[in-house]
Amino acid sequence: MEVSLIPFANAAISWFLLLGLIVMVSGPMRSLVLDYYRQKIYELRDELFDMAHHGEIDFNDPIYREVRAGLHRMIRVLHLVTVPNLITIMLLRVRRNRLRKILHNPMRRAIASTSDPELREKLEALEQLSVRFALRSAILRSPLTAVLAIAVLFCMHMGSDWKRSLRTPARTLQVNADHYVAEN
Repeated sequence: MEVSLIPFANAAISWFLLLGLIVMVSGPMRSLVLDYYRQKIYELRDELFDMAHHGEIDFNDPIYREVRAGLHRMIRVLHLVTVPNLITIMLLRVRRNRLRKILHNPMRRAIASTSDPELREKLEALEQLSVRFALRSAILRSPLTAVLAIAVLFCMHMGSDWKRSLRTPARTLQVNADHYVAEN
């Protein structure tokens, strides 16, 4: 009886790819994601500077200073924004109204105090983008996301093997039936 090494080779390749994916997601990928989203927030800060440079808001305006400080805070603590930390903060916020006052974002208060509706809209867009970038960073750096991605890839791989295994016996039966008919 002849033993094919192809299934063993496929299994070995799959395990090496899985190991490589785990190493990549747990190390360099997390740093790259963090650096990428920090850069995106720096770009938002540059947009704010351009708004002030073009006279839409004054450099000495407390609103400008607070929004800029808020973006700096976001850059500085982005590595601390993780899925478990976000869940903990959300649970604490729901349970304690006092914590809401403590955690209330001063950048949002400054933006809300802006009298110019067009400027307020632009500043709100900057603030919302910075929050989105922080959330994306947290989700993409999360080990849970890596596990889910691996599970999805595994299911996709198994799904294609499952479909192939359903087709193979039918094709074999057809070939055997054709061979039997040809002999008789």
